[in-house]
Amino acid sequence: MFIGCSTNGFYPQLSPIAALTAIGILGFTHAELTLYHRRHYTEAAFRACGQAARTAGVSIDVVHLEPNEHRAFDPDRAVVTEAWENFDRAIAGAAQIGAKTVIWQGPMRAEYPIEAGFDPFLEVLYELDCRCQNAGIRLAIENTSVMMLSTLRDLMEIGPRLPSGVGYAFDPYAAAAAGANPMLLLRQMRGKLFSAHLHDFDSEGRRTGSLPPGDGTLPWSAILRAIHNAGFDGPLMLESVARSNPARSVAAVRALLEPIIAQVDAGPIECGSQPPAGLIEGIHLFNEGLYYECHEEIEHEWHAESGEIRDLYQGILQIGVGFHHASNGNLRGARLLLADGLDKLGRFLPGCLGIDTQKLWDQSAMVLADIDRRLSSPTTAPLVLIFPSIQID
Repeated sequence: MFIGCSTNGFYPQLSPIAALTAIGILGFTHAELTLYHRRHYTEAAFRACGQAARTAGVSIDVVHLEPNEHRAFDPDRAVVTEAWENFDRAIAGAAQIGAKTVIWQGPMRAEYPIEAGFDPFLEVLYELDCRCQNAGIRLAIENTSVMMLSTLRDLMEIGPRLPSGVGYAFDPYAAAAAGANPMLLLRQMRGKLFSAHLHDFDSEGRRTGSLPPGDGTLPWSAILRAIHNAGFDGPLMLESVARSNPARSVAAVRALLEPIIAQVDAGPIECGSQPPAGLIEGIHLFNEGLYYECHEEIEHEWHAESGEIRDLYQGILQIGVGFHHASNGNLRGARLLLADGLDKLGRFLPGCLGIDTQKLWDQSAMVLADIDRRLSSPTTAPLVLIFPSIQID
């Protein structure tokens, strides 16, 4: 995987042609062309964008459609006819400039006959897939909070019925805005992920709108691993650039994401690997006694992982939750979680990912034994449990 850039990151300050020039100046070699107006759908407009990209040394891999130009379910038949004409123009234009994929966000829920289920949408997808394949183009449907595919349930329902040539475009911002777990969405997209976007979301509400990666709260270590595990190996399209200083913004994004991409591309995580960033942060929270926050952090990595190492993550999570229950006086709940966590942790002794798993196992087992004694011989003595910390290189 590597980082590309979308012209969307510069709109509306720069036209698509000017944005492609800026993308080349910033050192990107691959781009996504986002269409916004009917004038962007003409043969001349595509030809000009293709020329600008070649001059800038940039390959346009993806063409992203404007939803309002493709109202395929509008009650006005003239609007529907125009929508299909625009589809054909976009597909022809994408082929003209050498793009591999066209992204459509699907119909807006406000225009779609929801009571009809997914059948009308699928009919359109089958026809679009046919037209795209005839032009040598792939069609990708994007998860978007106000469109048809926004939640895991949507993807689980439509996924088995998708036309053979249709895949997905993943948007982490849209997933977070819809309250969907990005890693679970990516698990559902596995094997059919054609495109992926990079922009952040602030779940704490301190900053609004689309943000460059690192300016929000999304767990990028887990997201990039989940994208990789979904079978994607193309350019990750940066969709948000801080316009006050694009060069500094892009440099910050590269400094954050490129080391993660290198770690992900190195292969599956095994005991001798470097621990992912989310696990390290989770361990810091664990050692501070912030077990709930630790659970939230490491859970992202657990969802993103597909290998055996996810059992180690879950073991640490369960031990932390067990300590959380114990500190609140719920000894029976603590006992169940600690027993399960120790069972999983025991598969990774004496050490893994730089963690002294043997020491954590021994000290956590002592806490469990103390809890067992208290449950078998109730006492009024104050509950004093000393929880261990996790030692990591």
